[in-house]
Order: sequence, then C-alpha cells, then structure tokens
Amino acid sequence: MAAAAAKRVPLPAILLANDLRDGDVVFAAAGGDAAFIWTRDPAQALVAGDDAAADRLEAFAAAELRGNRVVDAYLVDVAI
Repeated sequence: MAAAAAKRVPLPAILLANDLRDGDVVFAAAGGDAAFIWTRDPAQALVAGDDAAADRLEAFAAAELRGNRVVDAYLVDVAI
C-alpha cells in the first residue's frame, strides 16, 4: 500500500469514473445499505480526507471495474 499511496493524488480526493452503459461521468457516494454507490451528482461525491478512506474508495473502484459497471475509475484531488 505504501507504493500506491506514493502515487496517489493529494488528499482530499473524490472517486470518479465513466458509467459503462452510457459513458456518463459518475461519482462514488454513500450508499445506505451498500458501502458505496455511483451518482451523477458531484455534490453527493464522498470526499476521502485520509489514506484509509482513499483505500476504501479505490477498493470499490476495483470491484466495480471487475464487475464491468464502470471504466476509467480514478481519484481526483478536490479543494474544499
């Protein structure tokens, strides 16, 4: 994980991707029963403020990529 953290964008960051079905930009958001969901509303994007939160978002992205639900998932630094 240290190598991944060294390559990570500066925090805080959000996770975005493209929906595989229609190509829309989607953002990782809180999912109620599920840990995360995708939303098209950037105002609902979860903000990772530390390495542990960024790791959870990256794990969600990896699972969604494997499930062929999104493409090009990556963290993007944000200003708050």
